[in-house]
Amino acid sequence: MAEPSHGTYDEQLRAFAEDLRKLRIDHGNPTLAEVARRSSKGSRNLSVAALSEALAGKRLPRLDFLVAFLRALLSVDEAGHPVAVQGSSPVLTEWRARWRNLEHLRQQTSRAAAPAADNPTSAEGHGEVEGEEHAVPPGELAAGPQEPSAERISGLQILVAAHARRAALDGRPVPLPALAGHPGGTWGLAFSPDGLALATGGADKTVQLWDTATGDPLGAPLAEHSGGVLGLAFSPDGALLATCGQDQTVRIWDPEAGHLTTPPLTAHQGAVLAVAFSPGGDLLASACADGTVRLWNPATGHPAGRTLTEHDGEVHAVAFSSADGPRGTLLATAGDDRTVRIWDPATGQRVGGLPIEHTDAVWGVSFSPDGHVLASAAGDRSTRTWDPLTGRPAGPPLVKHTNAVWAVAFSPDGRVLATGSADRTVRLWDAATGESLGPPLTEPDGRVLDVAFSPDGSLLAASGEDGTVRLWALPHLA
Repeated sequence: MAEPSHGTYDEQLRAFAEDLRKLRIDHGNPTLAEVARRSSKGSRNLSVAALSEALAGKRLPRLDFLVAFLRALLSVDEAGHPVAVQGSSPVLTEWRARWRNLEHLRQQTSRAAAPAADNPTSAEGHGEVEGEEHAVPPGELAAGPQEPSAERISGLQILVAAHARRAALDGRPVPLPALAGHPGGTWGLAFSPDGLALATGGADKTVQLWDTATGDPLGAPLAEHSGGVLGLAFSPDGALLATCGQDQTVRIWDPEAGHLTTPPLTAHQGAVLAVAFSPGGDLLASACADGTVRLWNPATGHPAGRTLTEHDGEVHAVAFSSADGPRGTLLATAGDDRTVRIWDPATGQRVGGLPIEHTDAVWGVSFSPDGHVLASAAGDRSTRTWDPLTGRPAGPPLVKHTNAVWAVAFSPDGRVLATGSADRTVRLWDAATGESLGPPLTEPDGRVLDVAFSPDGSLLAASGEDGTVRLWALPHLA
């Protein structure tokens, strides 16, 4: 592949398209109809018209379209035999990185070309840009962002940019348009490591990926679970997505191809409530209502290490610490028995002192990015921070919620904690002092079930009983 140029967006887009055409020639120069036929065997149907536009450099294709195109090219070898294309393929990795750089430049160019972004329609009304197209036409999953012009920029993208500036000026989060989520409740969510996608799962037994730049769904829902989806986690490189649910299984997906990479993981004897990847991506932990935590090799789906069985009751949450923590990677688990337990995932042995205790069930745990502090959210209406090795409090309890606290997350820089509660609010806290950062963010139609920061800290997402996913532009990293 040619080295990407450092010219304008239009120049780089033309070079991008030229290299795609060369790649097509290098892989046998299949007709566009043949590429579309190959893609139909996966989860993305690419039309000949959309392929032609992408190869002509008329627009930057969406990432899911690009990956589907590359998979279609790579799926047949020189002899015409089918080839399995892994999500970690060096070709896919290289093109993903190039797409992200070009998409970043496109967004910068778009913002510069959109004077209306400084005066968006009021956030309270979740106004849209006049004439903007939000839905992807049926069968045209390839239709990605248009060439940068004020009238073609995504409404959500304009709102994110403009409200981030407003948030920085006002010093408080600014609401953005909500995502439709899942009928019956959106029970879990996770941002991809590159921040380009948000995965959600819910009562309708499906997993949906969303484009964080546009708010549009990325392809069809992933619908292999036979019960509600309770937890989700991306691998650190974004190549895998783990989901778990009421059907007592853990499922591992290639999120771009939309298919399972291993058979379902079925060792648990109850609803699987949470999943988490280790920082290196070589371990997956799953927490279950049967009182156990299991460790898996996500590449194979095989068990990896001993089953953790010390909890007395359902295990609601799992989280790995950074490998840079005080004793390397640690695993925290929490559950109905009102405790948080700290483990060495390499040995399956518990570390530290006595289990960390609340006065009610513990529903969520999150490590600070450096691994030195653990936050826990509980049914006793409190969120507490701890030294994970000693079990001693790392700060005062956070106690402004008026009902059980279901979820907690550290911001990427470790300075802010977000909590979500059955009192239908999300709150932000200064992680160092425990002080509340402004009034609560309301979620008026139901309990808040999960919260997550985008990897760059510019967005906060919260899912709830009403099925929607609420988004806010944040001031502290805007």
